This record gives sequence, structure tokens and C-alpha cells, in this order.
Amino acid sequence: GMEPSRLPSEEEISTAYDQGKEAVIALFIKLEKLNGIASWGWATQDISTSGHIGSPQLASYQKGEELAKWLIARVEKAILTIVNSL
Repeated sequence: GMEPSRLPSEEEISTAYDQGKEAVIALFIKLEKLNGIASWGWATQDISTSGHIGSPQLASYQKGEELAKWLIARVEKAILTIVNSL
């Protein structure tokens, strides 16, 4: 049969906490190195009550699909850059 799970010891918890803390610190150090890579950004107050910016009449399924693929590729590249630098 299955043995019931045991609770980790205080030492095991402390070790896991320290390892997690070190990993988080290392990640933040690596992310800090990325600081300043983005050369521009913007904020807007021009959002409609439905959440649109701009003229939705110019939108199409194909344009949305192309935009989604473009964004996914860039997010994937950013994530891989971070992961590969660890």
C-alpha cells in the first residue's frame, strides 16, 4: 500500500527555503542585467469603454492572427533568452 506522506523536517524546510531564495536572487540579478534593453514604451488614456484603442473597423481576423503570431514569437524569444542566460 501507500505510505502516508511525512512532513518535511525543519532542516529540510530551511534548506529548501535557502535554495529557493538563492534561485530568486540569481533570477533577479539576471533580469536586472536586462534592464534598459527596451528603448521605448508608452502609456495611454485613449482606451474606449470596451477596451479598444484605435479604430476597430480596420481590424480583421487575418490581421489579428498575424499580430498574435508575431507577439507569441517575440515573447517566446524573450523567455528563451532569459532561460538560456540562467
